[in-house]
This record gives sequence, C-alpha cells and structure tokens, in this order.
Amino acid sequence: MNGYGGHIVKVNLSTGKAEVEETPKDFMELIGGKMFAAKYFYENVNVDDPLSPDNILLIAIGPACGTKVPMASKVGFYFVSPLTNYFGESYMGGNLMAEMKWAGIDAFFIYGRSEKPVYIYTHDTSVEIRDASNIWGTDTHKAEDMIKEDIGYKDACVATIGQAGENLVKFAVVSHNYGSIRRESKAGRLGAGAVMGSKRLKGIAVVASEKSVDVYDSDVVLIAVKNILTKISKDPKIGADTYRRYGTPATLFYGLNKGFFPSHYFTKGGSEFEEELNPGSIREKYYDHNLACYNCPFSCGKYIKVKEGKYAGLEGKHPEYETIYAFGGQNEVGSYDAIAKINEVCELYGIDTIEAGNVLALLAYATEKGRINVDGLRFGDVDAIIKLLNDIAFRKGLGDKLAEGVKRFSEMTGIEDLAIHSKGLAPPGYDPRVLKFMAFEYAVNNRGADHLRMTAYAFELSGRLNQPTLEEKINYLVNVEDRLIVFDSLVLCRFARYVYEWDDIIQILYGLTGKKYSVEELREKANYARTLIRKFNLKRGLNPERDDDISERFYKEVIKFRGTEYKITREEVKTMVKFYYKFRGWNEKGYPRN
Repeated sequence: MNGYGGHIVKVNLSTGKAEVEETPKDFMELIGGKMFAAKYFYENVNVDDPLSPDNILLIAIGPACGTKVPMASKVGFYFVSPLTNYFGESYMGGNLMAEMKWAGIDAFFIYGRSEKPVYIYTHDTSVEIRDASNIWGTDTHKAEDMIKEDIGYKDACVATIGQAGENLVKFAVVSHNYGSIRRESKAGRLGAGAVMGSKRLKGIAVVASEKSVDVYDSDVVLIAVKNILTKISKDPKIGADTYRRYGTPATLFYGLNKGFFPSHYFTKGGSEFEEELNPGSIREKYYDHNLACYNCPFSCGKYIKVKEGKYAGLEGKHPEYETIYAFGGQNEVGSYDAIAKINEVCELYGIDTIEAGNVLALLAYATEKGRINVDGLRFGDVDAIIKLLNDIAFRKGLGDKLAEGVKRFSEMTGIEDLAIHSKGLAPPGYDPRVLKFMAFEYAVNNRGADHLRMTAYAFELSGRLNQPTLEEKINYLVNVEDRLIVFDSLVLCRFARYVYEWDDIIQILYGLTGKKYSVEELREKANYARTLIRKFNLKRGLNPERDDDISERFYKEVIKFRGTEYKITREEVKTMVKFYYKFRGWNEKGYPRN
C-alpha cells in the first residue's frame, strides 16, 4: 500500500459492531493523521456535548509510522475536547503507531457509547469488542497488564485510561507502554481519556503478526534514512545527545537560568529550588537507563529509581520538564523525589500533569489571596497535592470542581481574574513575558495555551528567530507550523523539528508513497488543514477578538528575575496575531476568507 496499512477500523460501541474498510483516498491524499482529521471533523462532526455518545474518537497514523524512518513515533488522537470544547488533538509516543501499521490499520473511528465497559482488540484486521467490566476501576498500569493477560500476548501494544478517564475528568489522558523496557507515553492535555471514559472504553489493544510495511521505493527511503541519521549524529545543534543524557528536563538548564520557568502560579520566574531541580544532579542521582519510542535515536525517556528518603523504592518513568514545572514550579514542590511521586500518582490515575498542576496552583494562590477558604492548603504541600489529585480522579469533594480544569474551576468559584489560560487550556512552562513569541503561540494556537504546534520557545532560545523584522519572524513561525502540521500527518515526533526540513520530507514521502510534492504543495495542504480547524472552532463558538489572546494577568503583572523586569503589552501580542492572520490568508479579524 505504499506506506499505508490499507485499512481503517470503524467501531460503533452503541451497537457493538465493528467493520474493517479500505483506507479512503482522501486519507492518503492528505497524507494522514492531522490533515485528514481536520477535514473529517469539519465535514462530519457536530456535537453539542463532547462527552456525549455523538463525539467521535479518531486514532490515526501516517505513512512514515512503522517504517525505517527515524522518529516516526507518534499516533494522533482526534476528538472534540471536553476541556476546551474545540478541536482536540493529542499525540502519543511509544510503539502503538508501529503495531497499528504492521497490523494493516491506518486509523480507528470510534463512535457511540457502550452499555458496559469494554476494550477493543485487533489482531491484524480481525476486530473484537471485549468485556472490560472486571478491568473497569483499575489504574492505567493494572489495566494494561490485565488486557495483555486477557488476550494472551505480553508484547501487545495497549493504550488504556485510568480512574480519571472513567470519571470524566476533563483533562484525563490515555496511557501506553508502562514499564522498564519501552518508553511510557500519554495522549494528554485536552481530555482524550475522558472521551474514552464517556464511551465506556477502557482500552485498545493491537497485535500484528508481521512487522513490515510495503513502500514505493525502499532504496529512496534507505538513502533518506541514512542522510537523516548522519545529520543527527554530526550536528550537535539538533540536540540528540542532550535528549539522550537528560531527556526533556534539559529545558531546566534554560528555564532556571533565563527566568521563563514559572513559579508560584506565574508570580515568579526561576525557582528557589534551583539546585534540587538541576538536570545534572537529577541525572546523576535518579536516572537508571534510557527508554525510547519505536525507532527513535533520541531516547529521551528515562527510567528512574528513588533509592532513599520518604519515597525510597519508587521507580518508573521520569517526570518530564512540564511535570517538574507544573509541580516543582507552579506548586513550589522543592524535592525531585516528591515530584516523582506526584508524577506516579498522575500516571496511575491518568491525569494530565500540566492542567492538574495549574489548577492546583490556582487553588493555592486563591487560598493565599483569601479568595477561597481551604484550611491548611499552601504552596509546596505534597501530601495535600496527592490528596487533591485523588479527589480529582474520583471527583470527590472539591476535586469535582478541580476536575473541570482551570477555566471552569475559576468560573465556578468566582476567581476568573486570577486564572491563566488561553481558549480554556492552561499554559506549559514558558512564561510569555520572558519568551514573547510564546505569547504569540498561546494566542493563535488552535489548542489554546500550548507549546507544541510551533514550539516557538525552541526557535527563540536556539537563535533561529533571527529575521530582521517582526513580520518576517512571524512568517518564519508560520512556515514552521506548516512543516509541523505535515509532521503530525506522517506522524513524526516534535523533537525532530531540527532534523526534517522540507527537502527531507519531500524525499521521504516520495520513497514511501511514490508521490512527488513541492514545498508549495505541502504548505498549501497544511494551510488547508489549519484553516479547516479554524472554521470548525468558529462553528463551536470561537471568538477571535476574545480568544486569540493571553490572560489579562500577563499584561498587568511584571515578572522579575535576577534584577530584570519582564513584561508584555497587548499591542505586542495583537501585532503578532494580525501578522499571523495575514500569512494564513484570513481577514484582519481572524476569519478565513473562503
């Protein structure tokens, strides 16, 4: 099938029926993944409540997955987000994407709601909907073990939800690949786990009999792969060695020293716990061995072991940079051991650490300000954080409101003026007063306050945003976003952003599919997909004037770091947003022209 598995699986959980069909032509015409999802959702999905049976969960890969192409190690989850009410996209690493391709599956389309808990099992293109009543109520790790035991394949690729997904926590994740051999990964941020929970879908298991993919020209692919691996090994600016040594916590080197690492719910830059959170110290004291997603030379995952102290004996996947930011920064937990424990709790329940850390920091900040009365709650209280995470996962007490995320929690408690989010999504660990192009990315991002549609922080920190004018810088970032939309359709890892330039992508696509594209053609497809997502979100109530922005506190409050004040103005943000509209071909108010 020239890079494709050749089949899609349609599962109607309401009727209990599954069908296998040939991969549609428009899937391949749009390469796969995100670009197909954009078209499919715009044309087919109109749902009032994202947690109703009418929402659709699309799980899709692209032509590079399962092949020899390095870092084609992501699978996309697409849905209407219960957290933001807009187009939801989340990408998960691990091995599932390769197993799907080897099984001959390009996508799952999951409809309806089961009367009882179930999981989906595919062995190649043979599909079963199996009873998961005895698995329901378990954490993500236990569920993965139980599904593997039930199907009789210990090496099966399994994705599951925990109790947070079952209880419809709006920022519940989908989990995959726990353990000490494969890299554990999550489909996080926008509530994919809650969508699965609303469908009473505990998990998905895929087993492939063979591990091969037919491509158009294997010699062309091999040449491209060799060039890519040479580039990775010879160019230190790509960052492969840094990821292998430290993983994503390497960002702490920059964040703690440049002040964009937010602390105390966006009132401080950097951290008073800089020594404890130093990546070199973390690596030396806790890292046991590296973990990698399928066919990835970066091996950014780390298996950690806590050998002493209160949490001695804890081991598993390391906290990512964003988790360290969310709890070590925003909640001022100054112990890596404790952050690792909090990370484990979130992993087991299936909770997104960024949104959870932000909503708990908002609660602590509001309590400190006397706006909410929670006895004894304070920043840095690890036991209180773990208790509240438990309450969130099971929607107990105050946890029921916290489970709605930052935006809704602030509305329910009358503290909207303290809350920080864009389009209903809390920010990651890059303060936009310090890294101003992150203000731009948060404002225009279709997911909301997200760092991964453009990764503007990476291009700003690396010096690649060196164009002479602001307009040219925004044009450059739109080009980057287009390229990353193609990434999300192939599907390539975001950390390959400095690896695969347009020429590499064109060569890879030709070798895999036999289709010859120009840069202009690929950018046109990417802009088409981005504009369809914009139209979809507009239909769902997006207001550009209100929503293409950052939170008011960023404009009103100055952040200080090592004697320097950092601030950003509304005019700066609005100017960048207007340039974005221009380069997307939208009108000056942010609406597509056709």
